[in-house]
Amino acid sequence: MSERRVGDGSGLGAGGVILLAALSGLSPLTSVFILPALPELAEDLGASLSGAQFALSVAFAGLAVGLLVVGPLSDRFGRRTPLLLGLVAYIATTVLCILATDITMLIVFRLVQGIAGGAVWVITRAVVRDAYAGRATARILSQMAMITGIAPVVAPFLSGQLLLFTNWRGLFISLAVFGVIVLGMTVFFMHETLPAERRLHSGLRGQFVVFGQFFRTPRFLAFASLGVVQSAMYFTFVIMSPFVFTEEFGMSAQQFGALFAVAALMMALGNQSNVLLLRRWAPDDALRLMLTLALAGSTAYLGVVLLHAPLPAVIAAVLLVPFAAGASNADITALTLEPYPHAAGSAAALLGACQFGIAALVPPLVSLWGASALVMSTTMLVTALGAWIIGMSRRPRGGLSVSEPIVG
Repeated sequence: MSERRVGDGSGLGAGGVILLAALSGLSPLTSVFILPALPELAEDLGASLSGAQFALSVAFAGLAVGLLVVGPLSDRFGRRTPLLLGLVAYIATTVLCILATDITMLIVFRLVQGIAGGAVWVITRAVVRDAYAGRATARILSQMAMITGIAPVVAPFLSGQLLLFTNWRGLFISLAVFGVIVLGMTVFFMHETLPAERRLHSGLRGQFVVFGQFFRTPRFLAFASLGVVQSAMYFTFVIMSPFVFTEEFGMSAQQFGALFAVAALMMALGNQSNVLLLRRWAPDDALRLMLTLALAGSTAYLGVVLLHAPLPAVIAAVLLVPFAAGASNADITALTLEPYPHAAGSAAALLGACQFGIAALVPPLVSLWGASALVMSTTMLVTALGAWIIGMSRRPRGGLSVSEPIVG
């Protein structure tokens, strides 16, 4: 299969892939970075724990909004300028979070912070589609995911260690510093990947037409549905794990940090395995394998929970999920964007909004249902089974399909 580079023909290069990995990891890192500080944050701002959890989940909602707004704009005005503006807005709103004096202010600032982060996230996916096609797109996304997919997994560990030396405001200071570093890298190393002649020149009405075409495309709807249930499984693991493993299984903060470090390693190994698979397999086939592994891990996790198995058996079962999650998400993204070279920003925006929109629902559902091993394992199995059914029901295409018409 052809692995041509498109756009301006220069590709991304190793430095460009590293930069995009840092950029695309910014939003997932930000979304859950304050998780270990929620009790302290609630006490300091005089809020309930549910209010603090809303400050966590609202970032996911903002992220979904940012995707939908900026993705289409990047198809019209190019990638570099919206990306730089998004990073500046991210840094500014992160500073405002540091200065928040009550929970309402923090929630508002976190919403805007999420919107700015969404701008950054969606453009990185569009840039990859600009520069590569075919199996190369899936491989590059997997290589990026080796770095960025572990962000929401290691974020609670990193922030937990920082809390030994600072408070919840110090966590936002760290995020602002990281944002400044990434902005500097972008200024110096990011070039425009969408030439003017390949941009969409539709206005707001035309963009609604484009979105409408996506929703009338069976292929896109299938991948959007797959992305939703796969993300529900993954974010259930990320957000519920700190509560389940420390409170129900009695792990210390240090032990749980080590568990998440191993989970991050498993995610990196899964993505590297996906990269190797894509040298011989079509992305459809690699995706089916990863969805099967996620289903096997979720099934095993529920089984050991019901059997009250010892902690090592629980850990061994659940670690199959991060192994398969990052790799399957890379394949889903690559297969979704492939038919839309002139509307990659819009396609990535809709897919990402579906994925992060469901992530925004996980924290309030956790507070509603309670964070128990049984709830966590059951939810993961149901969503993993849903993803597997959707993935297996798609007809094999022998690789990535040809372009489908999208008008602006």
